[in-house]
Amino acid sequence: MCEAFAPEFFSVDDEGTLTVVAEIVPAGSETTVHNAVSACPVAALKITALS
Repeated sequence: MCEAFAPEFFSVDDEGTLTVVAEIVPAGSETTVHNAVSACPVAALKITALS
């Protein structure tokens, strides 16, 4: 699901392994990434702020 919402940030291989393609979210893409993380079926993703 994550990949379907934001393929520019997440990739899932044939075995179902999730890879974060881009760790830094540019301005304007926050909502897209938030929606993808919220849609993750196993809650495997978490958004954290950089300090």
